[in-house]
Amino acid sequence: MSDYDHLNSRIKGMSSRLLTEEFYEQILALPGQEGLVDALLNSSYGPALRDSLRNGLRLSAVERGLRIELSRTFSQILMIAPDRPRRLLEIQMRWPDMMNILTLLRGKVTGATCEDILDSLLPGGTLDEPRLKELAQEPDSLALVSTLSVWSFPMASSLRQMGARIRLRESLVEAENLLVQAYFDWAWETAGAKDENAALIRAFIGKQIDLMNVLTILRAVRQKQRGAEVPLVPPLSHGHLDRRLLDRMRACEDLDGALEILAGTYFELGVERGILAFAEHRRLGVMERFLEHVVLAAGCKMFRLDPLGIGVASGYLWRKFNEFLNLRILLRGKTYQRPVPAIREELLIV
Repeated sequence: MSDYDHLNSRIKGMSSRLLTEEFYEQILALPGQEGLVDALLNSSYGPALRDSLRNGLRLSAVERGLRIELSRTFSQILMIAPDRPRRLLEIQMRWPDMMNILTLLRGKVTGATCEDILDSLLPGGTLDEPRLKELAQEPDSLALVSTLSVWSFPMASSLRQMGARIRLRESLVEAENLLVQAYFDWAWETAGAKDENAALIRAFIGKQIDLMNVLTILRAVRQKQRGAEVPLVPPLSHGHLDRRLLDRMRACEDLDGALEILAGTYFELGVERGILAFAEHRRLGVMERFLEHVVLAAGCKMFRLDPLGIGVASGYLWRKFNEFLNLRILLRGKTYQRPVPAIREELLIV
């Protein structure tokens, strides 16, 4: 029996409890958030939600219950995974950690409140809620970096360098790029290239790198379009997109030109789905969501691409994470009474 037989059997059982497209459509047809909360209380989210809703039905309380359930599920998967699959899964679970560290550092630099920072964090990483809360309560970015170093967090040396750059008031974009590259270097090396399982994870890491490079370039083009000075941030290594294509995007004078070049890559579907909403609102954040969907969908599809190896567990991680994002979109859309078509457009059903 391989390392994956028992793990994949357990994961396939867990995947049968994922919410279906029919569930989302039923919730979209209901008014307000109460119908969604009632349905979730009768699902696997019930125990975590009942605990978080003790002090009343508030948006923040419901979202906290969703985060707790996602973190609990991911921890359970790591507990049942043998050593090699666990290492490959931990690589992906460090991704929310890295994004949360960036959010925490930005919050410290901009003076955001502890509560606002915590509301912006992603669940599902290896840093649990008590540790994230401890980091959010640190007085500044240097104290935050110091705490992570004490915890022997991977990329600790890059975090210290990032903290020093922030202290010297160098570009936050450049400092963040240092940490992001350190994460991907660590992930690439940790995955290794010994077998098909490692190759699958590396291929997905390449897509994550492409996304980060594309978003960095689009944000730089937007700044250029506004007449602002743009720091030259080198592309991250190990991505799939050709460096010359990225340079052509960076040389564009406006976002329309950069998106036209991007539409010639595997991000084509994301550009096509998001272009009308982007044209209407002219906000880059609108387009970013659709580009993120491309990579998230690729992660979810690993579940069926590799039925005998790491793809089942890895794909399940991303499907469960996508479920959390969909539920958050539904919850906020219902709470703020957004039109049903607008909510549906943001959901990613895979």
